[in-house]
Amino acid sequence: MKNNEQEELVFRLKKRAEIRRQIPTRKSVQEGKPDRIADLLEEAATEIERLRSVSHMSIQKLDALQPEPDVGGIAPGHIDKATTHEDADRFLLDALRASGQGKVADAWEAARARFDGWWYS
Repeated sequence: MKNNEQEELVFRLKKRAEIRRQIPTRKSVQEGKPDRIADLLEEAATEIERLRSVSHMSIQKLDALQPEPDVGGIAPGHIDKATTHEDADRFLLDALRASGQGKVADAWEAARARFDGWWYS
């Protein structure tokens, strides 16, 4: 799904929730009670926005890892290429966890531990 389609989806979810809450014939409106479906629509829209933000921050962190040609392709602030790889791995694992995929990140770390780390050349 393209970014503008996601934005449109978030807008539509929020708008539908707003409309549901304003329909005077709805029982929840008449009784002044919460509309559970509208709440779910807004919750889904908020989660989409949160995941989009996590994705955007992860991309920014990974884009910031740029090699310095003057020092053999090592990213600034890193001792060697392996440290750069470890940072990239950490950024991706953080993104997986933040997006609800903690089990995938845990499995990756468990596999890495079984091999006493990954070798980056």
